[in-house]
Amino acid sequence: MIWLWSIGLIFVSLVGVAISVFRLPGTWLILGAATLHSWYHGWSEPGWEVLVALAVVAVLAEVFEAGASAVAVQRSGASRKAIWGAMIGGFLGMFVFSIPLPVIGTLIGGALGCFIGAVVAEMSQTQQAGHAARVGAIAAAGQITGAVLKIMLTVVMFVTVTASVVIARFNP
Repeated sequence: MIWLWSIGLIFVSLVGVAISVFRLPGTWLILGAATLHSWYHGWSEPGWEVLVALAVVAVLAEVFEAGASAVAVQRSGASRKAIWGAMIGGFLGMFVFSIPLPVIGTLIGGALGCFIGAVVAEMSQTQQAGHAARVGAIAAAGQITGAVLKIMLTVVMFVTVTASVVIARFNP
């Protein structure tokens, strides 16, 4: 039964990585599964230190995903409207502009939405097409960077959970 719980945690963590690729909350799935697993094992496997580390990584992953585009746009000298346009456009773009390509379709849709949102918002503020296009490109690059960082941190969470479980199984 112990092995079944361990294999289940590893499987759910792998699903967490997979859904993060599609911009869904895989980090929280991994943290929730690890917390449930730890509770089942009397809070000893994984220990509280690992759970706290997973929680910190999950928060960082979400902050990077949500904020990378906004920070990039802000540093480009864009208006506050462009920051909001990029964030809203990126979110909507994941659904509206996603192309039916596995893995990268959602990333492309989010980046395209981010670009359009930032350009439209910046054009409404400055009426300078060149500047607005530059802001949109920076917003799209920030969106992709944030998504890739989140995926990488989700993989770190998966490796941490898997290592914790494997070590516990072979080191009674």
